[in-house]
Amino acid sequence: MKKVPKYFLEDFQRTQKMLDKPVPEPVVVSFNPWRHQSSEQVWAGLAKALADAARPAIMPHQNIHERYWFHRNAKRVDRRHLQRQLWRRTFSPLLSFAGLGFGLSMLGALTKSNIGWAWWATAGLAAAGALHTGLRYVFGRASAFLPGELFAGPVVSNTFSSTATDPMIRDPYYHARSGYLYLVQHDVQQLLKDLEAQNYQLILLIDDLDRCTPRTTAEVFEAINVFLSDDFPSSRFMLGLDTSVVASHVDRAYKELADANIVTHLDDPSPGCTFLRKIVQLQVRLPRTTADSIDQLLLAQLGPIHLEPQTETSEAAQKSGNTPRQKRSSAWRTDQKIIAIEQHPKVREHLRHRLRAQPEQSVREEKRLLNVWQFYLRMLRSVDVVQACHLVAVAEIAVRWPAYLHRLRCGWQDLADAVDNDVQWGATIAKLGYAYSDRRAAANLRELLRDCDAPAVAKLANRLF
Repeated sequence: MKKVPKYFLEDFQRTQKMLDKPVPEPVVVSFNPWRHQSSEQVWAGLAKALADAARPAIMPHQNIHERYWFHRNAKRVDRRHLQRQLWRRTFSPLLSFAGLGFGLSMLGALTKSNIGWAWWATAGLAAAGALHTGLRYVFGRASAFLPGELFAGPVVSNTFSSTATDPMIRDPYYHARSGYLYLVQHDVQQLLKDLEAQNYQLILLIDDLDRCTPRTTAEVFEAINVFLSDDFPSSRFMLGLDTSVVASHVDRAYKELADANIVTHLDDPSPGCTFLRKIVQLQVRLPRTTADSIDQLLLAQLGPIHLEPQTETSEAAQKSGNTPRQKRSSAWRTDQKIIAIEQHPKVREHLRHRLRAQPEQSVREEKRLLNVWQFYLRMLRSVDVVQACHLVAVAEIAVRWPAYLHRLRCGWQDLADAVDNDVQWGATIAKLGYAYSDRRAAANLRELLRDCDAPAVAKLANRLF
C-alpha cells in the first residue's frame, strides 16, 4: 500500500477542523474615517467604533461591560494607587464624625466636663461608620467610587488624555514604552481575540474613503495592514470608495514612489492603482442605472404619477359647511400644488428623459439632480408644468457644471442665441472664458440646450444664477 504524504495529511486535518468549526457570526462595524485627521485619531475612532459594535455581542449587560473594561484597564494602571483611592472614596463620612466626637470626648475628659453622652455618641458613629464602609466596599459598585473611564473603554495615555482625565488612571508606562498607537492596537487586538473566542468575526465597513485627505487615506490603509497581520484574528473589510480618487490620494501620500514612476503592474497608470490592486481582493463596481431603476428612483423621490388633476373644494361645498375646521394656509396650498407638478405625467416623462441622458448613470448623481430641481421648484413657487420642465435643464446645469457657473453668469442669453450657429457658438464660449481644455464641457452644454427650449432655460438661469 502506498504511503500518504505527511503534508497531505496535515492539509486534510486542517480542512477537517475548519469544516467541523461552526460558522462565526458577523459583528458589523461601520467606520467613517473622514471625521479624523491624524493616525492617533483614526485608531481612536476605530477602537471606539469596534468597542460599541462588540458590546451587544460579548458584553450584553452593563455589569459585564464594566467588568470587562475594568479588568482590562486595571492591568496597566498604578494598582497600588488605585487601591488607595478606592479605600479613600469608600471610607464612610460617619467615621470622620466619629473621630471628631472622640476628640471632643477627650477634651471633655481633660476639662472634667460632664459630657459622658459624647462617648456613647462617638461609639455609635464609629460603629455605624464601620458598617457603612463595609457595606460600600463589599456591595457597592466600583464604578461609583472610581473614574468612569476605567469602565467605559480603554484608558488613554498621558499625552493624549484630556484635562478632565483623572491622573491616577493615566498610563505613563505604556506611553513611555510604545505610545498611544501601541496601546490602542493592543486593546483592539485583544477585543478581536475575545470576539473570536466566542465565535464572532469582525466585518468592518469603511465608507467615504474618497472624502478623506491623502494623509488620512494612507493612515486608514496602514491600519488595515495592521489588521491583516498574523497577530490579529481574521477580519473582513468592505471599502466604499472612488477608485481613481483614492489612488491619487495614495500617490500624493507616498509621493516619493509616484515621482520614481514605480509601477509594478503593467496595466496600472500609477503606484496608487497597483496598491489598491494588492489590498483589494474583490472589486465590485456598482452597475449603471437602467430605465427600471430610474422609474423606481422617481417613484421613491417624488411619489406616484397622478393621471387626473387634483380638484379643489367647490364653492357649493364650502357654503354647505363641508370645509375643514381650520383653513389651510397659502403656503400649504402652494406646496400641495408643487407636489402635484412633481407627479404630473408630462413632467415625470421629461425627468425620465433627462436622467437617461446623464453621462454618469449612478443613483447618487441622479438623486442630486432631483434634489436641486425640487429646491428650485419651491424657491420659485413654480406651479406651471412647462416651467417645471425647463427647470429640469437648469438643475442639470447646476449639477453637471458647477465649476463653470461663474463664467456663464450674464451670458445665458448669448448662449441661447448661438446654440444653432457653429461660428457664433465658438465666439460666445471663447468670450465667456472657455479654453481648449474645456471643449468637452462646452459641447455637452450645447447638446443640453439643443434638447430643450434654450431661451426659456436662459431666462430661468438668469434668475437663479
